Amino acid sequence: MTKPHFYNHNIILILAASFCYIASAMFINPLITGFSKGIGCTTLMAVFVAGAMNITSLFLRPLSGQLTDRYSKKLLASLGGICLLIATIGYMIASNTAWMMVFRIINGVGYVLCSVCMATWMASLLPREKLGSGMGIYGLMNALGIAIAPALSIALYQQFGYRKAFSAAVICSALMIILVQLVGDKGAPMVTKAERQPVQHKAHLIQPKVFPLAMILMLFALPYFATQAYIVSYVETLHLPWPSAAFSRSTRSS
Repeated sequence: MTKPHFYNHNIILILAASFCYIASAMFINPLITGFSKGIGCTTLMAVFVAGAMNITSLFLRPLSGQLTDRYSKKLLASLGGICLLIATIGYMIASNTAWMMVFRIINGVGYVLCSVCMATWMASLLPREKLGSGMGIYGLMNALGIAIAPALSIALYQQFGYRKAFSAAVICSALMIILVQLVGDKGAPMVTKAERQPVQHKAHLIQPKVFPLAMILMLFALPYFATQAYIVSYVETLHLPWPSAAFSRSTRSS
C-alpha cells in the first residue's frame, strides 16, 4: 500500500506545530484561576483574567481570517507563536492582576493567529480528494493537545507549583515557533496585492448561512472552557474525597 499523499514533511510539521500551540494554551487554562487568586486577584477579577484570552480571540477572529487571506500563513503563525511565548513567559513572572490581564490578552492574540492560520495552512496543502481525511487528522492532533496538556499541567502543578508548571507551556510555544520555521511551504496568501481591497465593513463579515453553526460552536466552547478554567479550584474548594489527595498542593504558587 502506498503512503497517502498528504503525509509529506510539511504536513507533518504543521500537525506537530498545531499540537504544540494548542497544548501551550491548554497547559495554562486549568491553572489560571487558582494562580490569579494566589497573586492577589479577587474572585471576580480572576474570572475576567481567565476569560480574557477567549474574549480577545473571539473578537479578533474576523480580522485574523482576513489577514490569513492577505498575508503569508507562515509569517502570521510565527507571530502567533511569538505572542504565545511572550504570554507564557509572562505568566511565570507576573505578580499582579494588571500584568496577568496584559499577558492573557497577548495570549489571546497568539491563540487566534495560530488557530486560524494553522487550519487554513493545513487545508491549503491537502489535495482536494484528501481534504476531509487530512483535516480529520488535524482535528485529532488538536484533540490530543486538549486531552493531554491539562492532565499533565495539573500533575506538574501538584509536584512543583504553578510557575514551574507554566514552564511546560513555554516549551510548547518555543517548539511551535521552531517547527513553523522548518515548514518549506510559506502559506502564500490567497489574495494577491493587486487584488486586495480595503477591509470589508462589518456587514460583510457576517454570513447568515454560517451564523447558526458559529453559534453552536460558541455554545459548545463556553461551558467547556469555563469548566476547564475552574475544575481545579472547584475540587479544592469542595474538598471532594477522591481528588483532594490529587490536588493536595493547592497553596503552592511558585
